[in-house]
Amino acid sequence: MYLTALSVLNGLYEEFFLLGYLVRGFAAAGASIAIGLSVFIRLLYHLYQGPIGAISVVVVGVIFSLYYWRVRSLWPVAFAHILIDVIALA
Repeated sequence: MYLTALSVLNGLYEEFFLLGYLVRGFAAAGASIAIGLSVFIRLLYHLYQGPIGAISVVVVGVIFSLYYWRVRSLWPVAFAHILIDVIALA
């Protein structure tokens, strides 16, 4: 139960900050700047996972950011992040 709650909180926080705040906030600078900044900060959050983890975080970050840029909906991305966390912690 605790790990599920932690996964929900983490997924919501990261996606609302990285996509809802940063990508939306830097959208006027263009997609590459907004998405690049979001992916870079996401990478910094997860450096503790090592090189292989960093690669997977960048890939997921790019996919999530591109999806958000196109659709402008945070909930599917937040749900996917929560699901990834729950599976990783199970």
